[in-house]
Amino acid sequence: MNKLFLGIDGGGTKTTIALADKEGKVIKEIDSGPSNLRNIGVRQSCENILEGIKKILPSGVEVVSTFIGLPALQEEYKDEKKYIEEKIKEEISGIVEVDSDQLVAFRSGTDSEEGMVVIAGTGGVVRGFANGKTVKVSGWGYFGDEGSAFWTGIKAYREIAKNLDGRGEKSLITEMVFKEWNLSNGDEFNKKIYSEPMKYIPKLAVFVDYGQRKGDRVAQLILEEAAEELFLSVKRTIDLLDLKAEFPLVLVGGMFRSKFLEETLVKRIKKENKKIKIIKPEKEPVFGAVKLAISRYENRKSKKGR
Repeated sequence: MNKLFLGIDGGGTKTTIALADKEGKVIKEIDSGPSNLRNIGVRQSCENILEGIKKILPSGVEVVSTFIGLPALQEEYKDEKKYIEEKIKEEISGIVEVDSDQLVAFRSGTDSEEGMVVIAGTGGVVRGFANGKTVKVSGWGYFGDEGSAFWTGIKAYREIAKNLDGRGEKSLITEMVFKEWNLSNGDEFNKKIYSEPMKYIPKLAVFVDYGQRKGDRVAQLILEEAAEELFLSVKRTIDLLDLKAEFPLVLVGGMFRSKFLEETLVKRIKKENKKIKIIKPEKEPVFGAVKLAISRYENRKSKKGR
């Protein structure tokens, strides 16, 4: 039977699961519910992962190795690592390893052991790997996560509120949100936002990108601030790891669909250190989890053969 592998990338709005062969070719890919430990807890995260695994695996098919990347796993939830692995092992065979979604994102863009990843999706964080050490800057959760979609969405929400009150600069963001969401007034807007803030606040970041493309000053200022915040996290990570030689820096996350944000951030980074190799992966972060699932299997197989 062909050896099959599962790569799983957890996030704040969804969990992406990929089934692949030993060459890393993805056979099938699906999305399941969110699995951010900080946002929904360990049990619900496990349930959403298992639900996705059941959907993607054909009846009777077994996998030899699974790698799962989860937000906050290496921070306040590192003591839950064994529990999560055992819970997943109840339903699937083979090796099961759980680690940080930041490692998964990093490996989606490079095979290097050293470098840095900037994640700007629903949440935001910078993680660096060098000299046998790893450090994290930002990534404290949705009350912070500067440069993320949630952070950007909060900025947009505040500007919309000011617009509606007549106490802020007029912005296309308000106009576009009301048109797209078919809203008539501020009460309808607020009702929608507060009905599911974890869902709708990050969605506002899309309108910030649209606004910037159409020349909206408020939208551009928000994205400029987002780029600066991400840059400050990158700079701090470089300082903490004392990175001086050339190294890869991987950019991952939906916020980088904004060309303006990406270009503004890259310009700031290159001004600081021209040796940094900027990588924007062609494949989704879940591909990093697939690569890690395969490498963990190969490593164990080689150790057994000694």
